[in-house]
Amino acid sequence: MVATFLSCFFALLLLFPSESFAGEVAKPQKSVKVTVKPLKSLVTYPSDDAPATVVSLNTTQLSPEVAGKIVDLAVEVGDVVEQGKVVASLDPWVYQGQLQQAQGVLKELEVALALAKKERDRATRLQKKGQSTQAVSDSKIAQVDSLLAKLVGQKSRVAESRIRLGKTTISAPFAGLITERSGQKGGWVGPGTPIATLVDLQGVELVAAVPSLRIEQLKQAKDLAFVHRQKKYPVTIRTILAIENVATKTREVRLLFTSKKPPPGATGRLTWVDPRAHLPPWVLVRRDKGLGLFLSDMATAHFLSLPNAHEGLPALLPEIVGLGDVVIDGRESLMQGDSLAIISSED
Repeated sequence: MVATFLSCFFALLLLFPSESFAGEVAKPQKSVKVTVKPLKSLVTYPSDDAPATVVSLNTTQLSPEVAGKIVDLAVEVGDVVEQGKVVASLDPWVYQGQLQQAQGVLKELEVALALAKKERDRATRLQKKGQSTQAVSDSKIAQVDSLLAKLVGQKSRVAESRIRLGKTTISAPFAGLITERSGQKGGWVGPGTPIATLVDLQGVELVAAVPSLRIEQLKQAKDLAFVHRQKKYPVTIRTILAIENVATKTREVRLLFTSKKPPPGATGRLTWVDPRAHLPPWVLVRRDKGLGLFLSDMATAHFLSLPNAHEGLPALLPEIVGLGDVVIDGRESLMQGDSLAIISSED
């Protein structure tokens, strides 16, 4: 029996190799040849820029509030004027006449009122002595009250006439530059007719059109500056408009100059530096519809996803310390968990 069993066992060994009983032996995984580079050597702090223009906060057309003939126009295009400087004068004779007439009526009322007060006082004394009636006294009191009311109204008309006379002189409401002179000496103008255009040179802001994808970067940025004709003007963000330009996919950013200011109309670039660590876009690869990079972890490929990364833009690193070496050459065909054969390490 035993002999027969051993004979059959050895026959089976001859027909089937021993590996067949042990199961199929896994073939060793082939390593992918790659080069790596230390992560810290790839970190950058990207600078960026966007088109920007200096705009004046105050640009106004100087015009009279009353009608009249221009008798003097004291500015030319290109003049820089101080606040309060007389720019133009209208012929005041009509308004001088109105003021004199109003003052004359006021004087008449004042004289009449003084007389009425005397008559009121006299009527009151006579009424107390029984030499006059209550009706006469009441009439004199009413006359005084009426004149007082007229006097108040006339004083208002005098003040109004004086204001209109003052408006025949047009002054600069702020310091600035005359950019246009549309009025002519001797010409007739009505209320609201433009005489000259004044632009504020000191009350200025920088307006930049920043791509929406870079707004968060801009909020974190440092060293913000406006570059115009190779000169840098430091700026700070005043506000970022909440709406996006549908056509350009940009948002308007308003900035204030911290020291020297360029003139309104100057065009250039808003520049800034992001203080956060980034990786250059060429390092990134796409896996499972996401962008990231491959790291060497004990000679094994580990894919680190960067959810906020965008094609062609530097990628923000969530953390730098302890991430190891970055796979450079050979990363295009790598998959998570691939064994790595590092043929060189770039410093």
